Amino acid sequence: MLIWNPSKLTTKGKALLAKAQAGRCTIKITKAQTGSGQYSSGEATDTRTSLKAPVQTLPIHSKEIQNGSTLVLKVAITNKTSDTDVLKSGYEIREFGIFAQDPDDGEILYSIATASTSDYMPAYNGVIPSVISMSYYLEVANASSVTIVTAGGLALQSDLEALADRVTIIEQAAAAQRAGRDSVELSALQPRQQSEPETSRTTS
Repeated sequence: MLIWNPSKLTTKGKALLAKAQAGRCTIKITKAQTGSGQYSSGEATDTRTSLKAPVQTLPIHSKEIQNGSTLVLKVAITNKTSDTDVLKSGYEIREFGIFAQDPDDGEILYSIATASTSDYMPAYNGVIPSVISMSYYLEVANASSVTIVTAGGLALQSDLEALADRVTIIEQAAAAQRAGRDSVELSALQPRQQSEPETSRTTS
């Protein structure tokens, strides 16, 4: 099971946060990245400008505003991000980075986390993708003004379940409408008897 140490803003991330707090810019999150780099206990990570051994670059699926200065980013770590982008060699997930666009320095490593317990992401077997759904808490200046690059994001399991529920409701409503129409058509064909109430049944 993948367990993370507390994430940290990098030196460049802190500088970007200060610019945003001063009103010089807004924060634009560009991507997430996983890697297999190993870190010793107590090793400083806030001075890093990149992951030690990056393996996968992943889009941010969505964001949730936790409070005025904290975002929760949803990321799907998977061995199949598209039909043409699959993981060919497995690796131990040991590091994770969030990148952002700085108005002066371009794309920077904004925040980094290292794993206290790593997890293995296998190569894609051509049948069923492996997916780890991740929520990443991120300090920002103004959560409501942060923009996220989400193009190509993989749907998380919770989103797929919510979509399935909506589809079920739509299908049930359609079935109820069909049942109502069938009842009306059947009653129109049958001879009516005096004093017999007309009823129709709908199912949900």
